[in-house]
Amino acid sequence: MRHSRTRWIASASLLLGLATPALAQDASPNAPGEVLRNAQMVRELMTSRAQRLGTSAGPDPDSVYIGKSYTDHTGPENYWNLYTGDYLPGVNTPTNTMWDWDNSVGIQAADSLHGWWPYQREYSTTGGLTLPDDQRPWWALDDGNAGNYVIGQNASAKRTFGVIGYWHDDPGKAQGNAVPWTPLSGTRSAWCGRRGPWARCASTPATSSSGCA
Repeated sequence: MRHSRTRWIASASLLLGLATPALAQDASPNAPGEVLRNAQMVRELMTSRAQRLGTSAGPDPDSVYIGKSYTDHTGPENYWNLYTGDYLPGVNTPTNTMWDWDNSVGIQAADSLHGWWPYQREYSTTGGLTLPDDQRPWWALDDGNAGNYVIGQNASAKRTFGVIGYWHDDPGKAQGNAVPWTPLSGTRSAWCGRRGPWARCASTPATSSSGCA
């Protein structure tokens, strides 16, 4: 009887020692795991999270917009007058930061686009039509002329991609092997393109565009 009582006390002590939170662990003995929670524990956890919600402590609102400022914030590193603030279309407030192309405060040149570049993107929907190039300009990509893009807003706001242009007279495949075409007439044709940094056999004085290799 004494041995039986001793075994019962030892078993009870062992069970009490094991009464700790159960952990869902992987095979790694060092994995932190996740505590198994009941419904009451989850409810208390969610309640505490909701109580911690708040708003921004700083002067900015929760939603901050970046755009063209209605107030003059131009400077040596802010030519286009970009700033952070509100987005309130139709409201003439100095804290607005948006492009409406009507407010010109801080625009340093006569540029109605406020620095934006209209650019034609690919339009690949055919609608079941098969048309020659001259009848489907909305499908035609003009990538060759993109480098010659000039926004002639005004003499003070004229913008390019940093080059004058790529058009030049070129002999085609009559000299070098970089291009497969032959001139349309004579020995040269006007071509909008570049061959490579080694191309020095043709150059148009107006653009200094190198021709063939």
